[in-house]
Amino acid sequence: MPWRKFPAGASFPELRRFHLNKRTEEGLKKGVAFCEQAIAFDSKYALAYAGLADGFALLGFQGFLPPNEAMPQAQAAAEKALAIDEALAEAHTSLGCIRAIYCWNLRKASMFRPTISR
Repeated sequence: MPWRKFPAGASFPELRRFHLNKRTEEGLKKGVAFCEQAIAFDSKYALAYAGLADGFALLGFQGFLPPNEAMPQAQAAAEKALAIDEALAEAHTSLGCIRAIYCWNLRKASMFRPTISR
């Protein structure tokens, strides 16, 4: 889709990963902003919700946001991505990490493995 192209010809997945992979507060917040911008254009873009889940989870894991603020947002975004596309590996991985590290629910965390092995 044409709106998935951002300035200088970069695509949403490239910019999302570029900023999230910086692992700095500024980079993570920019990554979250790109995801929110993509969702504003297309509320059914599952990959944007998965990126939003990653961004909020990393902001919480690294102490840039309080975990009790970041993790519910991360979990909701991952669940929304899966509601749109139940086979999206990125969303299963995000939700598995949230469940294992934040919720301490290893049984539910392991549920993402079958999708990744497809």
